Amino acid sequence: MPDVDSSIDVEMPPGTEVILTIGVAFEAWDGLPMTKMAMTPEFPEEAKRLGKTDWTSVSWYEYGATTGLPRLARVFDELDVKVSLSTSARAVELYPDLANQLVRSGHELVGHGYSQSQRMFLLDEEQDLAEVRRCTAILEKLTGVRPVGWSSQGGQRGDHTVSSLLREGYRYCKDFRHSDVPVVVGRDGDRKLIAMPRMDEVNDAVLFRRFGAPPSVFVEIFQRGFDQVRSEVTDQPRIVSVTLHPTYYGRPFGVSALRECVEYARRHPNVWICRRRDAAAHFQRVLD
Repeated sequence: MPDVDSSIDVEMPPGTEVILTIGVAFEAWDGLPMTKMAMTPEFPEEAKRLGKTDWTSVSWYEYGATTGLPRLARVFDELDVKVSLSTSARAVELYPDLANQLVRSGHELVGHGYSQSQRMFLLDEEQDLAEVRRCTAILEKLTGVRPVGWSSQGGQRGDHTVSSLLREGYRYCKDFRHSDVPVVVGRDGDRKLIAMPRMDEVNDAVLFRRFGAPPSVFVEIFQRGFDQVRSEVTDQPRIVSVTLHPTYYGRPFGVSALRECVEYARRHPNVWICRRRDAAAHFQRVLD
């Protein structure tokens, strides 16, 4: 169980009723992506055994960085929003110009492991720390900015990930799903690791890829969640989020969903649309 300190009062920033964070995947694989994740015909097992390359899946995923994410970046500018990108270090190695453009535009790169080929829950203590350090070092070296937030591949942390993040100076993690409000999930002396809430249900990889739902469903679920959170009478923080994958909602049909969610949130007063690191910094100050 996480080290949750439920006795801490986590107040919202003055004048803020709801916080909205926008998460975007900036991912890459070692070698070829998993064919079952792409919206393309399944590559035959016989072809795999013969060592053939599923170029359809490769090009499907390359679309995310070459076309989808640049399109989304233009939409971010048009909407005047800053986002948090769960970033594979391998993606920054492959697309350094894009990564630096995003950083210069004020967006946040969140540690996301070296590549999507790895999973933290398979690693022992030494390997887990090495994975965190490798990703962190590459992001800092190639962009000049050291990440303060972490999202494990697939959002699936391992037994030792919290300890590794604390050792490397991370301030927040988005691998936890047990609370709608920020909670402390690890401590190292005076330093704390905060779990930032996530709304997995407003995620194009879930709704579109897994269930084939159209963007209208994405928007409806966001609006229903936003309305409920805003209506709840509570002293606890009210936080909503959306998650986009450029290979899915970076396509022409998908960007409309982001527009509609942001425009809907802005119809209401006292909504703070920010990067996760900004929200986490506030809660770190409150928790000190």
